[in-house]
Amino acid sequence: MLLRRCLPVAGGGIQIAADGSKFFYVGGNGTIRTLAIAPASPNVIAFSAVYNFDRRLVDTQAFNEFYRRFGAVFYDEKMHGVDWAKARTKYAEYLEGVGTPEEFANVLSMMVGEVNSSHSEISPASRGGGPVTASLGVFFDNDYAGPGLKVADIMPKGPVDKPSTRIMKGEYILAIDGMDIKGLTEEYYTLLYDKAGKATEVLVNSKPTKEGARTIKIKPIGAGEFVNLEYEQMVRKNRALVDKLSDGKLGYLHIRNMGSAFVVAVRAGTL
Repeated sequence: MLLRRCLPVAGGGIQIAADGSKFFYVGGNGTIRTLAIAPASPNVIAFSAVYNFDRRLVDTQAFNEFYRRFGAVFYDEKMHGVDWAKARTKYAEYLEGVGTPEEFANVLSMMVGEVNSSHSEISPASRGGGPVTASLGVFFDNDYAGPGLKVADIMPKGPVDKPSTRIMKGEYILAIDGMDIKGLTEEYYTLLYDKAGKATEVLVNSKPTKEGARTIKIKPIGAGEFVNLEYEQMVRKNRALVDKLSDGKLGYLHIRNMGSAFVVAVRAGTL
């Protein structure tokens, strides 16, 4: 289940004027526009408003609507023997500590968990579009205290698994964009904030000193791309293991999900 906020969509919100001569609709960037029924060019209507956002009120309203709708459509009217009203009272108290969409979704998930029904977890809507902390596609030695970061492994097909940007196991990353790295701390991740897809200078050496170090330019990747590479690596490892243990007699197939892309592939005969 995915939680979404209702936002104006360009081209939507169509309302016909009382006299039938024109209609109003939502334009780009949430602007309100009007267009005559007869052939004409649209006009932008000057509009401004003050929006006072009270997270507690919004979350409380959303919580109550979710409680009512989930209870109304659940297939078992007895809610698997759970006192649904009591669950509402119990988890409504958690709203006071909610500060993000993720935390709000967690509260709903815990409430739904009382019913003990499969596939009923709650996920927050993706906010997307904003800056994220990128990844170099490198795994570090957590036992190494610094200076710099010691490379324990690299992600196959990742940013540093290329001839021009190669970083080897056992090497050290000493700085990013001219900023020295003391160790695997919050400071390191700050240096990669909003760097996905952007040329980033990384100082690398075979020893934890700057003497003789080389600078390479890398384009870090976002979380989504990293997850895909991680998945591909898991499939490769499992396929190789099955091939080894079965002496090549068995094949390995992993179905990542049962979404629309999988259904289309099956129907097209490409899977």
